[in-house]
Amino acid sequence: SGADGGSHADLGIAYKEMGLHDAAIKEFRLLAQDGKREVFALTMMGECYELKGQLADAVIQYKKALNRPSATDVESTLLYYLLGKVFEQLGDRKEALYFFEKVARRD
Repeated sequence: SGADGGSHADLGIAYKEMGLHDAAIKEFRLLAQDGKREVFALTMMGECYELKGQLADAVIQYKKALNRPSATDVESTLLYYLLGKVFEQLGDRKEALYFFEKVARRD
């Protein structure tokens, strides 16, 4: 329900801010079952994986979010930026540039 979704979002954000990334991911995974909040939840899971240093898992979550039909233009632009940042951390400059150029064209 919406109240449960709100609770999962609030808990996930709180856990993320406290550095409890695994607990946050669990909450965001539950939140992702809500189609209206799926893109947000996947993005937050990606951020948690990125903070944990699991960059490949972050890429997977960001790409899942980006490929959802419900992703807005604003969300897509953010996801392109996040993907560029992760690929830069991975040392893949070509892929990073690809995503940063997509941001520049949209913004």
